[in-house]
Formats: sequence, structure tokens, C-alpha cells
Amino acid sequence: MTLHIAASQIQQPSRLSASARSCLSLIDGGIQWLQWAIQSPAQHFRLPDETQMLCAVQQGLHGDPFCLLPVSELLVSPAKLMTMGGNDLQTLTSVEAQGTAKPDPVLENQLASLLARHRLVRRADIAALPTWLGQLGIDTSPVFQCLSLDDAVALVELMRTVPSQRSADANAAPDTPAETRASAAFAAAEARTPMEFVDYMRFHQVLSARNLAAQAQTLLHATLPELFGSLEGPQLRGLPTPDTVVQVVRDWYAQSRQLGFSRLSLGALRMVQRTGYPGGSEPDVRTALWRYTTAAQILLSSATSVSARMGQDGRTCSYELRRGTQVAVLCLDRHGVISLDDFIADTSPATQSGGTSGAPGAAPASGGKRAGTSGGAQPQTAASPSAALDDFALGYAA
Repeated sequence: MTLHIAASQIQQPSRLSASARSCLSLIDGGIQWLQWAIQSPAQHFRLPDETQMLCAVQQGLHGDPFCLLPVSELLVSPAKLMTMGGNDLQTLTSVEAQGTAKPDPVLENQLASLLARHRLVRRADIAALPTWLGQLGIDTSPVFQCLSLDDAVALVELMRTVPSQRSADANAAPDTPAETRASAAFAAAEARTPMEFVDYMRFHQVLSARNLAAQAQTLLHATLPELFGSLEGPQLRGLPTPDTVVQVVRDWYAQSRQLGFSRLSLGALRMVQRTGYPGGSEPDVRTALWRYTTAAQILLSSATSVSARMGQDGRTCSYELRRGTQVAVLCLDRHGVISLDDFIADTSPATQSGGTSGAPGAAPASGGKRAGTSGGAQPQTAASPSAALDDFALGYAA
């Protein structure tokens, strides 16, 4: 049998990197497959890198791209695991090895820290969603009848940021403020997908903070049609390097094309969250949109460094570019479409405020980086020569 990873023939497990061996041990049957692949004389495998090998093993053995870590109660792509450091992989393998009989408090604390640091959600987080939606009074909404992993991650992030009030009874669940319930009801009525619900709830919260909640529906319906021309972005095949993504965006701008949003709802949120629209310095949404996207283009065309983070699904990625007090965030969705996720003109402490307040200086809000779909037409763009996928993975934060 011949197993080739890139230009190397794998004749024993030690020829794989320590990270790849750790990740393979987290895939049920992964180590056994490797031993069989090395010893089987009639089989021939040739894979470009270790990350693609791991993804192929997971998909091939289980018919699903996500690896289940039953003790950690975590669903995660092997590609995401490969972006983690050795200590974090050791924590995961130790947690899985200990089983559920006698949990080690030290390991449990390390696991909790790891999950928070890498923005991973697990079964307990997702299981809390129905109760939370019930507290908001929208648990019967058809919007939530079928959640993807991306949907669940976005909803968990929203759940963690929504205001709550402590009940007088210490044993009772926190109360949900009336304003929060109103925002949730508005979002559930307007949204057609869970991701739109996240955007529209934040949209309503921003307007509520400005005492404009009564105008939310009118403003939304007036804003959305103005964004029809702002849904286009380049589309790549495979997993590009961060530098490739930035270059593709700059090539896109060089063709006199504007980088759009991944969906209408996110564009509407950014207009009220990051500009003076409505009723402020930007009473007209067209002017606000033009100034916002133009300022983002200037930053994206000149920033010299990019930090990237891969999503839990191993396919979606976000890219943050900074220059001075300005920051822009790009999104690569699961279809390979690049879009503008966020742009903040000023992140200095003097202008920063809470993430749901919608002030122009607020910290980047996770709105579109896990988008499941993208609007508009996405022309296929041939990516420039990129590094191997393992080099790609090393370029991403976990």
C-alpha cells in the first residue's frame, strides 16, 4: 500500500505531525484506519496535506464532515482542530480519554477555557436555546424549526449577549426585559432564517437604544430595497490563504466592483449600527451606504496585515484588517463567497460602547461570518497560487 501526504510517503504513524496524530485519535476509527492504510498492499492514497487527509478520513468513515467528541460533547471539523495548538489538542484528547465516570475538575476547567477561547459551542450550549427562545416568547416560531451548526453558533453568541435581569428569587431564572422580548418578537416576525433573526434582533435593539423602536419596521422595509445592489462578492474554490483572500478582494476593487454583504439583513444592521443612519448625520440610506462601503474599501485596499479565524465548521472563516483605529472584517462563507462582514471607522476607547448599542465605535459584532448563504451573483474567481492547506491552517487562529 502507498499513502502519500504531499511529497512524503507515510510508512509509519510517526511520519505524521504530532497535531495530525492527535486529531486522528479524536476521529473515531482514525488510528485504526491509518494502520490499515499503511499495511494494506492493494490500497493507494495520495492527499495534498494532513488537513485534507483528516477531513477525508472523517467524511469517509462516518459520512459527515463533523467529528463528534462525545465526552466533550463537541461537534467540530478536523480542519478546525488542526488550527489549534498542541496544548489544546492534548486537553481534548485527555478529556476524551478520561471518559464520563469521574470528570477531572482541572481538565474540565481547561476545556471550558479552550471552548471560550476558540469560540466553540457544544451540546449544553445548543440545548439551552429552546429554553432561551421560550423566555423570549418566540419558541414556536417556524424560523427555528431546523438549525444548522452555523445557525446554532450564531444564536448561542446572541443568547450570551442579550440583556437579562436577576429575579428577586435567587433560585429563579433571570427575567427577560420587555425591550428584549420586543426585539425578539420583531426579529421573529421579519426573519426567514435563523441568521436573519440574529441580524434583525440586533437591528431592533440598536433602534430601541435610540428611541426609534416604533419606526423599526418602516425603516427596515425602506432600507432593504436599497441594499439589493450590495450583495455581490468574489467566489473562490477550496480554502484560500488569508493573503489570497485579501488579494482577491483588492483585485475585485480594481475591476470597479463594490464588495457587498452576505445577506440583506446584515447590510441593514450595519447601516443602523455603524453609520449615522437614520436621523443622524446620514438621513439617507443611499448616502450612508456609499460612505460606509467606500471607507471600507480604502482600508481593505491599504491595510498591510490580516488576522484570520476559522469557524467551528472548518469551512467558514473571518479576516480582520486594522489600520490605526479602523477595522474591517471579511467573511468567507461555506460556499467560498467573500463578503464584507463589518467595518468600524473608529475603535478608540473614547468612541467605543456596548456591542448591541450600535454606536459607530462599538466592537465588531459577529453578524455575518457564519453565513449559510450569500445574496447576489458570485462570479467564480480563480485564486492566485496559495500555500498548501496545512500552511493555510497555520495562518489561522483557532
